[in-house]
Amino acid sequence: MARNDWSELDLRTRSTMGPYDDELICLHLVPKLSTCTEQFMVGRMMTEEGKTRFVPGRGDAWNNGCWNISALKKRYRIEWTHIPPTDRRELVAKNPLPL
Repeated sequence: MARNDWSELDLRTRSTMGPYDDELICLHLVPKLSTCTEQFMVGRMMTEEGKTRFVPGRGDAWNNGCWNISALKKRYRIEWTHIPPTDRRELVAKNPLPL
C-alpha cells in the first residue's frame, strides 16, 4: 500500500465515500495526545443502532469486541485504506485468526 492510498476517515461522508460496512480495511491511528501510541488495525466497519463501530479482525462476531469510532476520534486522527483481495490472502496466511 502506497502512502497516498490513505484517506482521512470522515464519518459524515462514509455512506458515499467509504469505507462501507463489511469492507475489509486497515485503520492508521495517529495520536493527538502524547499519552497515546500510533497503531494500525485491520478489520471492518459496522453500523448498529446509528453508531459506527470498527470490528478488528475478520469481523465475524460483535462479541469479539469492537471500537466506537467517535470515541477513537477524540484521541486519534484516523486514516484508512482498502485491503485489496491479494493482500487479504497474504494477511490471513501470515496472521491466521481463530474461527
